[in-house]
Amino acid sequence: AYSSRKRIVSWADGIYENNNTYTFLDFNMLLRKSFIWHLRKDLPMKWFVNIGPEVSYWLGAKGKLVTQIDRDYTIIYDQVPDGNYNNMYYNNTNDWIFSLAAGVGFEAPLHNNKRMLFELRFISGHTNFGEKNSAYIEILNFEDTSLKQNLKTLQLTTAYILDIDVKESRKGKSTLKKKIKKGR
Repeated sequence: AYSSRKRIVSWADGIYENNNTYTFLDFNMLLRKSFIWHLRKDLPMKWFVNIGPEVSYWLGAKGKLVTQIDRDYTIIYDQVPDGNYNNMYYNNTNDWIFSLAAGVGFEAPLHNNKRMLFELRFISGHTNFGEKNSAYIEILNFEDTSLKQNLKTLQLTTAYILDIDVKESRKGKSTLKKKIKKGR
């Protein structure tokens, strides 16, 4: 999955802020236990709990420094600073972020092989983004010391699921014309 996560760090009683938006590719391997619950006598609903690891690959980030003058900046990875105040330099960061995910949800059946899925998941990050002194904007003399932390995320997922059985959809179609053409 592709995900976007936001982090806001403020200081000086909230006068200054550093807003970052990170993008990731997420890979989950969750163990799920399902239970059947009858909403009505003829309407079974499946609810579930799951737990397992999540591995995320850090694709990129962008940021905004909020002071008396708001300044958007580009995040540059593993390069020597060149004095450009429009760039924040991240050095010695972790590209792979390891987390533990746990969730609860349910599937509600609809008509004609359709379902709705709702899931609430908590993701507890266990890998720091980087070292303590690894992010800075050189010319502004601003150093982001909060990369030595991990993310804790609450995620709500909704899905509309269509079940299509390809083998079943081909039943009843004749293959006689194909056989006759091959025989000639």
